[in-house]
Amino acid sequence: MQARVEEKENLNPKHSKLASRLTECLSPCAIGDVMSEATMNGSCKCGNIHYVTGDPLQVVNCHCSLCRNINGSAFSSYVVTPLADFKIEQGEQMLRGYAATDHAIKHFCATCGTPLYNINPVRYPGLAMIYFGTLEKHDQLSPGLNVYCSSKMNWVNALHSIRSFDEAPQRG
Repeated sequence: MQARVEEKENLNPKHSKLASRLTECLSPCAIGDVMSEATMNGSCKCGNIHYVTGDPLQVVNCHCSLCRNINGSAFSSYVVTPLADFKIEQGEQMLRGYAATDHAIKHFCATCGTPLYNINPVRYPGLAMIYFGTLEKHDQLSPGLNVYCSSKMNWVNALHSIRSFDEAPQRG
C-alpha cells in the first residue's frame, strides 16, 4: 500500500521567492551521471518504514542551527526531491512527525527513531528533504551544495586535516 506524502498550503510570497531561488540552485542536478535508476528506495534502520522517490534535484549539506539542533550533528545531508515523487510504501502507521518550527516538520520512525525526511511548506513548498543515510544507494551520491554557511561550524572546513581511522581505534 502506497501513501502519498502531502504538505499543507501555507505560502507566503516572501518564502515563495526564497524557494524559487533554492529550486534554481537545485535543478537540474547531474544525478543522471551518478544514478541511472528512475527511482530510489530507502528505509529506516529497523525496516518498518520503506519509501520510494524519483530522481533527486540535488544533494545538500545544511549547516543551519535548526538542523544542528534537531539532528545532533554539525550539519545534515539531505537528498532533495519533489514531494509529489516521494511515497511511503510500507509502514505509514509507524511514521511520526515533529513540528521543529511553525513551518518545518521532521518525520521519523516511531520504533527506531530514524529521521527519514523533512518538509517545509512555507520556505520550500513542494520539496522533501530526505535524510541522506536512509537511501539504499547513498554511496552513489555526493553533495553538490552547502546551504546556511553563515552558521556553519568553524571546524567543518578542516575535517580533512583531522586524524582519521578506517574504523574506531582500539583502546589500550
